[in-house]
Amino acid sequence: MRKSTAEQILSQHDEEALWNELLTATSVISVAVIAGGNSNEREQITVPDYKIRLDALKYLTNRRDGMPIQAIAGAGASGPTVFKVNIVQIGGEPSTPQLLT
Repeated sequence: MRKSTAEQILSQHDEEALWNELLTATSVISVAVIAGGNSNEREQITVPDYKIRLDALKYLTNRRDGMPIQAIAGAGASGPTVFKVNIVQIGGEPSTPQLLT
């Protein structure tokens, strides 16, 4: 997605409110209700979604602290990992490759 497209989409929303929703995210799960040894009943409960909360918090603190987005790293015991990328054009005029940031 282009930066300008992201800016256009985000300009239509309250970004701070959206981040606050992520930082307080919850999930609804189904649990067994055990009463008198019988666990045939199930009940839905709302619990914090710590994975979403942690990911949002890590992203925001990395941006605040000026940490760049992590690049793909692939140095193993046998040396760096090599990635081969094939670019295939389908129709239209060839375009100049651009680095997406």
